[in-house]
Amino acid sequence: MGQLEQLLDVVRHESSRERQFLVEQQDLFLVEIMSDHDRQVAELQRSLVEATTRRADPRQIAELVAQRNQAREYSLRCERERDLAWQELAAGHASAPTPSSSPAPSSSAMSSSAMSASSPSSSRKSGATAIGSIALKAVQVASQLPESERQPTGYSLSGDEVSK
Repeated sequence: MGQLEQLLDVVRHESSRERQFLVEQQDLFLVEIMSDHDRQVAELQRSLVEATTRRADPRQIAELVAQRNQAREYSLRCERERDLAWQELAAGHASAPTPSSSPAPSSSAMSSSAMSASSPSSSRKSGATAIGSIALKAVQVASQLPESERQPTGYSLSGDEVSK
């Protein structure tokens, strides 16, 4: 009976020691996780503070503003050229007796007339350089072509094939 009591005390002592070891290891693991979490939070806060306090270079901002203004001017000029080309196309179509007898306006004539009719603000020179130019070409729409010149496209405007 004495030996069983000694053995029971040894087992209790061993299990208590193992339990204490496991609790210490778990505590160390949790401390490591918490410190890693705190480190990541501090790093994110530091990067947030740096991002909010960092200022852009005024020269870069001025260059970006100049590029934006140049793109805006180019866009407006393209819109004016497009509108003038549509007007010329409509005027050419309205004055022509038949669509096949009127020659299509050349792209250089359209471009030069569009440039001459544009507002003075687009003709003045600024410090920025031009990005590019656009030339439009008038073509006849299939509905304006005589029936003999039309080529089948495989598409139907009536919608009869939709139900099939």
